[in-house]
Amino acid sequence: MPTYSIIKFCNISPMHLGTGRATYEKAATDLHSDTLSAALAAIYAQTAPNFNAKGFMESFVISSAFPFYGNRYFLPKPIGRLNVNLSDCEEESVRKKLKKLKYIELPLWEQIARGEAVKISKKQIMGDFLAADSNNDIEMLARHTTQRVPVSRTGGNEDPYYIERTFFSPQAGLYCIIDCNEHTKGLIENLFVQLGEAGIGSYKSTGGGQFTVETATIELPHANDANSALLLSQYIPTEEELGKIDLNASRYELMLRNGYMAGSSVQQFTHLQKKSVYMFKCGSLLATNSNLEGKLADVTPAWNDNAMHPVLRSGRSFILPIKMQEQ
Repeated sequence: MPTYSIIKFCNISPMHLGTGRATYEKAATDLHSDTLSAALAAIYAQTAPNFNAKGFMESFVISSAFPFYGNRYFLPKPIGRLNVNLSDCEEESVRKKLKKLKYIELPLWEQIARGEAVKISKKQIMGDFLAADSNNDIEMLARHTTQRVPVSRTGGNEDPYYIERTFFSPQAGLYCIIDCNEHTKGLIENLFVQLGEAGIGSYKSTGGGQFTVETATIELPHANDANSALLLSQYIPTEEELGKIDLNASRYELMLRNGYMAGSSVQQFTHLQKKSVYMFKCGSLLATNSNLEGKLADVTPAWNDNAMHPVLRSGRSFILPIKMQEQ
């Protein structure tokens, strides 16, 4: 099986990921590949003279972030119905739980990628996670909502608000997979260290979303008789690539991506909203035998200012060839 480099986010402080709405009561549960690539580019731009955003973002491919617990790694559940056999109950009794799964532990995920049915027990289903065995004490994360009251600078009354944050257990965290040459790999690892010190998500100024970095490797399966491409990242196809995908036979979801230029080094631009773009969602199964690379999308706001810099969203694909079973 091919071996890939991974970046592990360890010792993550309580984190709030925005949903794109003007509220903190509900946090996003996924850290997407385009968010990670944009965060790395923003950090690099602060230290690199004559920064070439397009060249940098085309020099690597990165997955979305997935959970780990110790040396146990989880990958996204492929969109669609899982081919499973329950050893201790009828499938219909846990069908709703199976539909809510988001992540599958690597040994089971390898079987699914080869198009095999997997045999599991009810105890292996743990909320969002499907564990590889039933003898586990995995305590991955918890989400808590707390109330906060802003302090008025003018002495007036301020309304309280609520914020949902994700708390990771000491042995748990997130990891992403990178694919690039050795030189770029060293640069990416260094940028992740800086990103961990700065934090990711909201409330970075109070220590939110900070983490330490560890590097490791992971082996991922490539099915010999693959008939589909499984996305481990968000993906924007080129016009040519779109014509090579059988969308009728694919199982996919589209996601509208937008947001503000919060990472801009120019303060007056941070409130501007980027252009929106639809992307294939991580976990989508695209019926194709072609190599899909994806592209960068120009989402620069239409703003008449000579100081405006290019804003790009990465839709470059991190894919694995797998065998998709008919539903």
